[in-house]
Amino acid sequence: MRIGDENGEELMAYTMRVDADFINTFQIDVVQGRNGTENDINRSALISETTFRKLGWEDIEGRDINGWGVIGVVNELQYDSMHSLATPMVFFYTNSYFNTLNVRLLPENFSEQLSQMKNAWKQAGIEEPFEFQFYNDYYNMLYQKEEMDAKALSVFSIIAFIITCLGMLAQIIQITERRVKEIGIRKIHGASIMEVVKMLNVKFVITVLIAVMIATPIAYYVMSRWLEGFAHKTDLSWWVFALSGLTTLAITLLTVSWQSWRAASRNPVEALRYE
Repeated sequence: MRIGDENGEELMAYTMRVDADFINTFQIDVVQGRNGTENDINRSALISETTFRKLGWEDIEGRDINGWGVIGVVNELQYDSMHSLATPMVFFYTNSYFNTLNVRLLPENFSEQLSQMKNAWKQAGIEEPFEFQFYNDYYNMLYQKEEMDAKALSVFSIIAFIITCLGMLAQIIQITERRVKEIGIRKIHGASIMEVVKMLNVKFVITVLIAVMIATPIAYYVMSRWLEGFAHKTDLSWWVFALSGLTTLAITLLTVSWQSWRAASRNPVEALRYE
């Protein structure tokens, strides 16, 4: 609804009718002013920090909204998903026109507490069926698309990882089989196992480094575009991409080094006799 103060300043805001137990039930912090009491019913209101900021007030002393005196400012509340900025909110203390009952349950015996609420609902003689929803489920629904995307991306990443490792393993096997005699000659001339392993691995290391340099700006661009869909987002740090590159390089070395070591540790006499 559109709200306004005594100076004629107006803005659109979410409004909620609450009682005197609202702050304690949701464990919300009052950053300015005070919490409401039974004496504030049908006369006072709380506002969020966004509302306070958008109205341009310096304090709440003597302020009112739509005739309701403002007695406090609560910490920022994110009513919608993180895709949008925090919406201005006003909480009117009243004892009428409620359509939702909010209950804070103890961290144990959820089933027993729900059963007690159902019995109390029946005893009150309310004709509407007893229905409930946890706020955790509500907020999880807001990010259902992101969760599905994350699961799909994880599956495809695992498949791509396995295929890549198998491809690198097949390639190093092919290279070592093709260079058996070369490896034997190098060992006869004094090359150590580590020198041979380094020779066989250097091509893969260079390939991975080139791939990382190509993939990093692409990944940065894609992630930046994805984060643009959120009003509140984190910054992309350079170390995330550096860590990804180092992890990729480590996996590559682990995959190919085993076969490289086998080829390098082979008896050079057998290598020279290899057909």
